[in-house]
Amino acid sequence: MCRFGTLVLVGLALQSAASAAFVGFDNFGPENSYGFSGYTIAYGSSAGNQFATSVTGNLSEIDLAMGHLFGARDVTVQLLTDSNNAPGSVLESFQLTVTNDFSSPGSFIPVFSTTHPLLSVGAEYWLLASATNSGSADVWYINSTNGYGMRYTDGAVTGDWMATFRVSVTHNPEPATFVLAGAALCLIGRFARRRA
Repeated sequence: MCRFGTLVLVGLALQSAASAAFVGFDNFGPENSYGFSGYTIAYGSSAGNQFATSVTGNLSEIDLAMGHLFGARDVTVQLLTDSNNAPGSVLESFQLTVTNDFSSPGSFIPVFSTTHPLLSVGAEYWLLASATNSGSADVWYINSTNGYGMRYTDGAVTGDWMATFRVSVTHNPEPATFVLAGAALCLIGRFARRRA
């Protein structure tokens, strides 16, 4: 019975490893810190950054550091593919509300994926934000880790300090991982039968 319990525990460990969330990109500083200046996100304009994920997996969550300036507090955030170092096709859109005022601490906003697009190591992506309502503006804080990269602002792509965000994915193990795990379980089962 103890051997069967071991098999169950190994199976559960493999299951949890297969669905664990991993950080694919992160430029927050220690304890989710960020700079106190940033990109102005106003109605009719978009701003954001290019990034690459360090882990292949399905998008689960994006965390952003934003503060409210004036007007409505609604912001649209889009995850896009890369098209020759410019934003490409939209993979997913999010609507969020910026609750903290500009320059106030704790402006950490999580958004959760509902479509879970696959993000692949080696591919570039874009994260863009724009104000949803006219007469409103918010700030997407720059990072405090000296992260520099490609910035998009209203059609222009330049190099600049990056806005602060984190992208988490649910890791998809390679099929070979499951084959090896299955073979190991079969061997454990075989040895368990021999001893019985």
